[in-house]
Amino acid sequence: MKSLFFAHIASAYLSLILLLIRGLLSVKEINWRRYKLLRIAPHIIDTLLLISGIGIFLVFGFSILQVWIWLKLVFILLYITFSILALKQANFSITYFILAITSFLLVVVTTLFK
Repeated sequence: MKSLFFAHIASAYLSLILLLIRGLLSVKEINWRRYKLLRIAPHIIDTLLLISGIGIFLVFGFSILQVWIWLKLVFILLYITFSILALKQANFSITYFILAITSFLLVVVTTLFK
């Protein structure tokens, strides 16, 4: 059970770290897309994050009626949406980048103070 939590927490922080790296490179106008690791790793990490989250939900039998689960889901969807909008190929958006980071932090806060 602890390994499932560890995988979930580690993949969440790796997801944020990869977003920060790609965002900072974009701010410096460095094309992060030319680095294979920065193109592929976020998809692998985010998939692991999703699978481990579903695993935790199923193993521990959380009720779908709990408000914090719905809040977390909404903030996760916002994190994904804002990340995509921030890192669009045409132009980087600092506003969406900040909103993505804020959404991530709201996921963490929602989980900690459930």
